[in-house]
Amino acid sequence: MHAFIDNVQFNFFTVIFPRININDPYKRLGISKEAFEDEIQSARTFLVQKYAGHKPSIEAIESAYDKIIMQNLYERKNPKINVKKTMRELGSKSVSCCTNCHKQI
Repeated sequence: MHAFIDNVQFNFFTVIFPRININDPYKRLGISKEAFEDEIQSARTFLVQKYAGHKPSIEAIESAYDKIIMQNLYERKNPKINVKKTMRELGSKSVSCCTNCHKQI
């Protein structure tokens, strides 16, 4: 048996993703913000297989996965620590290993 809602075909046995309207991509996939890439990928794969018959569910899962991956990529390309500035600052400071010794880095 099939039903149509907004031109989308539904099988009455199709399971709809319950977190489809959650905005936080981590909560949508059911993972923590500290999750590693393999955990993110396995959560995505599991959910896609589980809700394979419902196109809006798949789109919500893929959207959350894409947001997390793009955010991780952005954070890798733009680190919070300015490495060049930090190295310049360290290069201009003197460091002492004891009270009698001063060495310039």
